[in-house]
Amino acid sequence: MNEENIFSPCSSPAAVENTNYFYVNKDGFPMQFSTWRQMCRFAAKKHPNGKNVIKDLLECAKLEEIPPPEAPILNHKRIENKLQAVQQYIYSLQYNHTGTQFFDIRKDRTIIGHSETAKAILRECLPIKCLEAVILAVFLTSGLHGLERFAIGFKSCFNNSSTHKHVVLGVYYGGMYGAIGISRRESLGYKPLKYTTLTALIEEFEQSYNNVHHQLLKVAIGLPISHDNRSFEQINWKYLTLQNFHSRDRERVQQVIERYAKDMRTKLKTSSSIRSSLKRQISSVVSSDLRNSLGKKSMSCTNIYSKESPTKILPQIKK
Repeated sequence: MNEENIFSPCSSPAAVENTNYFYVNKDGFPMQFSTWRQMCRFAAKKHPNGKNVIKDLLECAKLEEIPPPEAPILNHKRIENKLQAVQQYIYSLQYNHTGTQFFDIRKDRTIIGHSETAKAILRECLPIKCLEAVILAVFLTSGLHGLERFAIGFKSCFNNSSTHKHVVLGVYYGGMYGAIGISRRESLGYKPLKYTTLTALIEEFEQSYNNVHHQLLKVAIGLPISHDNRSFEQINWKYLTLQNFHSRDRERVQQVIERYAKDMRTKLKTSSSIRSSLKRQISSVVSSDLRNSLGKKSMSCTNIYSKESPTKILPQIKK
């Protein structure tokens, strides 16, 4: 790839003018030249002195090789340490500032489809954005007993002009709430497992938005996500949506959030008890079926011998 090809006009110049969002690599890996060109042109336009930086990279004969980060091994005893290990791995991938999302993520995909995307992220070890971090965190935390995960989405406004969307993975364990994620601002990503209520966690994010001069417009909270990475269920991203969050009555907001959190915890307890009772019923049914099948086999063996009883065989011998 040379500078002339990279910065030559692309097939749809109007797309480059639309700078409200970002591009997405929909062609997979290895990345197509058109995707590289689109990414470089977009980054050169958005970043200060971006064109000179990209030109220096293209003219560099040999770039330094950076070893890929190792995937976390969750062999810690405490759930807090496991969540920190997942978060540290997400941080090691770094935030993607290029303006092109490397992994195509459609929210309407099933969990098994998202799991394949998470495996690709682990394989390629490229910088990621907030949505990719959520999908990766869902995959890495699946199977952690007692941990419940749900999406928390935000929409904010900066300087009463541009709006921005963000999403993290909310976590609940042992009566405490936290979050896993990544953002341009570190305060809008990871939150340790220390908040006693879901409202306290949301208010912490609101304060983090205020600290970077953003006004929080909307908060969306999803339903608990299945731990089965082979599930054909879809992730519910916004079961509860709070519009005009910054101007709502605080007491009313707290009531709505805590009612939802209570219902979620109740459903989790009910579903866990149902799952445990189903497991007991299934194990009892399997064991009874196994006993019955063994009994039928022994009966069939007995029938085989009884059909050829000596009283039936002896007349044949005499003949």
